Amino acid sequence: MKVDILILQPIVALAAGIIILLMPSLLNLIVAVHLIVVGITGLWPSLRRRDALCLAYSKM
Repeated sequence: MKVDILILQPIVALAAGIIILLMPSLLNLIVAVHLIVVGITGLWPSLRRRDALCLAYSKM
């Protein structure tokens, strides 16, 4: 499996957001929410593409 930087960056942002949520303060909470949103929106296109590929293979 090939790891692309466009996929790695949102994963790191999502992980950092979850870790920051474990030790919350107001600033940490704001940063965590931002990182989680960036992570999800960054991964969304590749997740949709993967669902489309799985659906196409299941119809064969």
